[in-house]
Amino acid sequence: MDVRRKLLPVLLIAAGSVVYFSLAPGWPVDQHVRVVLGDASPRVDEVTLRFAKSHSSGGGDWLREVTFHYAKGGAPRIVSYEPRLASGEYLLEIEIRTEDSRVVTNERHVDLTGGTTSIELPQPSALREGRLP
Repeated sequence: MDVRRKLLPVLLIAAGSVVYFSLAPGWPVDQHVRVVLGDASPRVDEVTLRFAKSHSSGGGDWLREVTFHYAKGGAPRIVSYEPRLASGEYLLEIEIRTEDSRVVTNERHVDLTGGTTSIELPQPSALREGRLP
């Protein structure tokens, strides 16, 4: 009986550790996403970012969505956003509305790992032509 009493706390700690280490990777963490507009920033009035699990095909499966509105010529060169998402692969849709009401959309596959992820966008000529690579 004395051996069981001594083993019980060890078994409980071991079981708790197994549960923790199997669930922890799926817990949301702070991610840092930077979209570099660069020289195109004066032409941008609005930036929308949408995140879905990488295997999703957009549409109604967005996990996070944020829209940044800017005064004419007031968009920053780097748009920063800190979504709280589990680490993993995501589909990121970047939608940019320009000063002439043109909407340019691009999808990127990103691997969020709890650090900073930067996405560079093309120069102003691509926005004038209504395309993003």
